[in-house]
Amino acid sequence: MLKIVYEDKQASVDLVTVDRRIWLDKAGQAVEDGDPTARRLHCAPGHKIRRSEAEALGIELTAAPAEKAAKKKTTKKKTTKKKATKKTASRKRS
Repeated sequence: MLKIVYEDKQASVDLVTVDRRIWLDKAGQAVEDGDPTARRLHCAPGHKIRRSEAEALGIELTAAPAEKAAKKKTTKKKTTKKKATKKTASRKRS
């Protein structure tokens, strides 16, 4: 049985985005890419299919775990000591 993990952004949506090539065998059941029984390409990565269609083809659907919120990167301003040193050195010479 072919398994697909999908991103469950909206549970009410009936479409699943396919993450790999799905082939159909002679009996019309879904098989993995590279399976010797594959006869015809059904869909490619990025293609959207209905959940009911996936289940009819024998594809087991699993929702992907929710991603953690991205951490914001904090950037600190770097102070240039060279400029401050040059100003101090020029004052000493005067």
